[in-house]
Amino acid sequence: MSRRGSASRKVLFLGAAFVWLCISVVMFWGSGEEEAEPKPPSTKEKAALPEEPNQEPFEAEGTDAVVKEDEAEQAREETKQVAARFIRAYLSFDAKDPEKKLKEVRPYLSSTMAEGWEGLDYPDGIKKAKVLKVETAAGAEDVGDWVWTVKAQTETTFDRGGAEKAWSMYEVVVGIEDDKWVVEEVNPGGDAGAEPLQIGGIEEE
Repeated sequence: MSRRGSASRKVLFLGAAFVWLCISVVMFWGSGEEEAEPKPPSTKEKAALPEEPNQEPFEAEGTDAVVKEDEAEQAREETKQVAARFIRAYLSFDAKDPEKKLKEVRPYLSSTMAEGWEGLDYPDGIKKAKVLKVETAAGAEDVGDWVWTVKAQTETTFDRGGAEKAWSMYEVVVGIEDDKWVVEEVNPGGDAGAEPLQIGGIEEE
């Protein structure tokens, strides 16, 4: 009996030792193992970032309106100068150099007007006409053209002697041709108007 009891105790002792050993191993690995920190991906391993779609240039609200307003103001100023300079050349005259008038007028004429202005009927009895002052009323845009009312004061010297100052008024239509502002039409305006080529616009009582 003592041998069997001794053998049983040995078996129990070995079994308990084996179980304890297994538990110790499991606990050792469970507590001693640290979680590996994730390594940052290398430049080669980094995924390519998606490309951002092309963005349209940012335009502030109202930019188009501002641009159009600036263009209109520029056109207004340029056509005003063309109308005023044309009238100054149109009403000037010197009998000593009559061709000078045509040379000074021609750069402002449209191709259509230039065809009818190959030669001018120069006024009789006038020695010289000098423009003293040019005034322009507010211009108005009309289907791409600009219409200006231009008033000029001219001093006219006559062959018979003496000089006279008078005002004349014209309606000048300025349009675009070959990227250049030119005079497309000129008409006497109002009671102060003078017929074309009647330099000085002498007013009759």
